[in-house]
Amino acid sequence: HLLGEHSINGNIFSNLIERHCEANAYTSMDHTTFHFTGVKDTDKSIKEVIEAVEKPVFDNKDVEQSRKAIIEEASSCMDNPRRLALALTKKNLYASYDKFDDTLSSIGDRKVNQNISIDNLKICYDAFYRDDNKVLVLAGNFDEARIVDYANGILANCPKHKSNLIVPNYDLEPIRKTEDTLDKKVMIDYNTIGFKLKKPEGVSLRDFQFVTDMYNEYIFGTGSRFVKIAKGKKILDSIQAYFFGPYEEYTNYVHSFLSSNPELYYEELLYELNNKDVTLGNFELLKKSFIADDIRNLDDKYKIPKSFGQTMNYSTDYSQSEFYRSKTYDEFKEILDNIDYNVYTKVKIKRK
Repeated sequence: HLLGEHSINGNIFSNLIERHCEANAYTSMDHTTFHFTGVKDTDKSIKEVIEAVEKPVFDNKDVEQSRKAIIEEASSCMDNPRRLALALTKKNLYASYDKFDDTLSSIGDRKVNQNISIDNLKICYDAFYRDDNKVLVLAGNFDEARIVDYANGILANCPKHKSNLIVPNYDLEPIRKTEDTLDKKVMIDYNTIGFKLKKPEGVSLRDFQFVTDMYNEYIFGTGSRFVKIAKGKKILDSIQAYFFGPYEEYTNYVHSFLSSNPELYYEELLYELNNKDVTLGNFELLKKSFIADDIRNLDDKYKIPKSFGQTMNYSTDYSQSEFYRSKTYDEFKEILDNIDYNVYTKVKIKRK
């Protein structure tokens, strides 16, 4: 909020919108991204985004002005049952305060944000916004040599941010009690399950991602055998999401609204996941679907630059189509058969 809304060039998001750009910024548990997509005055926009990050100018007045908006955003996260269930699932899988402290949120909660000062914001900036911890991505119809020279010229006039890591000394209170605290805010029963999937020895992260994504689609895709069975037995309202997260031990999340009998649902799900009976015909159909999705994404002018920060930890290719085409059923099955779905955590947020 502060870097983008209170830069030396003013509010860069307002500036970018005035130039008809799509712009945003977000912080997850392991990275922060500022991004924009546009077709007009892109050189000026690139300069403003770089300078917003490299030349912070916020002061106490800026902190107070942004605090209310951040608290409202943090509150909406804490009052959202799906986000809470997801955060608890991730925290159980990581079993670590390194990524998830007691707020269960990448932007903290109401109390944390009330206590933020300009001094600890500067500590945070020095710790994380250092030169060896940043990546600049420029994707578009540019003359490559010119745009690289242009960006280097901007950076040459920015201060250096060498590693000066200071670990913030957070007061980590015990994690909130699910029964006592979340019940006050959540009005539905919410069940979620997360699997900690370890990459088989000798398998690349890219291949592991491909197999996991394809198997997710086979199990949880609209009209899949499992979804039909679960709905037929009236043990499932809907699959909320499934997601592959390449963090530390590689993790897969499944979030589901359950109408009744979650234990039966988990039993059916674990049986289906460990069955691994994907046929050659199903594999070929799924592969064609993945290729079609990739081609559609390539036609989306917003998709590539926006998603680069999330995908760069396992692939630097913009297109996956050739990779998908090269995969064989035997390779897929060999990796799938060596994935263990028996390490998992379950989270239940109960009706008030």
